[in-house]
Amino acid sequence: MTVADRLAASVGPDHPDPAAVAAIRHFLDDELDLIVADWDGPGPPLGISKGRLLATARCPASVLAEAEPMALSVPLVEGAALDVAAAMIAVSDKVPGTQPWLGALLPVMRQTEPDHAELIESLSVEDRDEVRERVHAKGERLRALLGDVRDVPVTTQEMFRAELAGGRVSLSGRTDLVLGRGARTVVEVKSGSVRPAHVDEAGFYALVAAMRDGVAPRSVIVVTLDPGVVTDYPVTLDSLEAGAHRVLDAVRVLVDLDRAVVDGRWPVTTPGEQCAWCGVLERCPDAPDLARAQAQAATEPPEIDDDEHEPW
Repeated sequence: MTVADRLAASVGPDHPDPAAVAAIRHFLDDELDLIVADWDGPGPPLGISKGRLLATARCPASVLAEAEPMALSVPLVEGAALDVAAAMIAVSDKVPGTQPWLGALLPVMRQTEPDHAELIESLSVEDRDEVRERVHAKGERLRALLGDVRDVPVTTQEMFRAELAGGRVSLSGRTDLVLGRGARTVVEVKSGSVRPAHVDEAGFYALVAAMRDGVAPRSVIVVTLDPGVVTDYPVTLDSLEAGAHRVLDAVRVLVDLDRAVVDGRWPVTTPGEQCAWCGVLERCPDAPDLARAQAQAATEPPEIDDDEHEPW
């Protein structure tokens, strides 16, 4: 089933109405007021992005990696290219024409994300050919999975932002596609495979959109391209409430983290397999030796997004 097919499905009976959305916002405002009441951090606002939501769940110390320079990688750049492809497919059936997808995407990327385009163009001929083949195969897969959505109102790279607790906390996220009117559908494109973290990502996007608009999205759809899978996460009262509690957990962690840094303490950590990819691995006193060895042996980082950074 394609994204277009799923848009034709009716909204379920447990989709939250505007009154329920307002009640969740009221709950969040009250709880966040208590958490940040005596916090004198570098904000306001304290920013919660998708990246911070996931990082605080993995390990509080990993949030400190935001201060490290972000290293571009081929998987990250390929993902960014396919985000551009999604925007093109949503409005036209003429792209990429007779050329490979990468040929159609690079002129756009030179304008919107020149560092990504520069990395691709700096590759050896052999490596660039491999990237071209992967991007083309996934671009064609993406077209098939999206289906024909050209007659549906669409916005691309839409920025959601919602201010809570009197402006002391800000939720924000950037989505690949938003389709439809009223209770719209959020679509995220992933160049990799289905991951457990997508559940939290979908819940976060739904919550931010609902808090901003006062109307909950009908669903969040994640399109993964390796292999091609369309996963629909319907927005329900339960999923919005779960997203709200995840935000509260993230804010608590960030406030505690800030206090630890101010006091000169290393934050509480939760070491695990994620340590091998953590940006503060080298200076973390709790990182296991196995993670250090894995980091030295690794050649490619995991799939990440480059739109996750948010100021305090």
